[in-house]
Parts: sequence; structure tokens; C-alpha cells
Amino acid sequence: MMCSRCQGPTVTEVFVDWSSGGGFLSFPGQRCLSCGDITDTVIMANRQTAPRPLLPKARHRTGTAL
Repeated sequence: MMCSRCQGPTVTEVFVDWSSGGGFLSFPGQRCLSCGDITDTVIMANRQTAPRPLLPKARHRTGTAL
């Protein structure tokens, strides 16, 4: 598999979340050997969904210029 950031080679690893409150959470993922980018199924799903804008429209100033 190739990295989506730099197109470098990736390796499959098992990542461990040591701060998961006692029960260690581990999950498989891909790590790029060139840039260090980590990708797993949750990251890929989040990248495919478009983020919602914080504001519905940009605010424009109104009034007259002096």
C-alpha cells in the first residue's frame, strides 16, 4: 500500500492505546516509512466524509466606508 500523503511505502502495524484507562486498546493500521503518517479504518472513514462548516455563511461587514 502507498501513503496517501507522500506516496511512500507503508507497513502494517498493531498500535496500542496505553491511555485507554487500564484496558489496553489495540488496533491494526498502516504507517508510512517515509513521513510517518498513520492510517486505520476510522481515519479513512473520517477522511471520506466532508467536514461541516462552522458557520453557515461567512460574515460580511455592512455599512458605509468613510
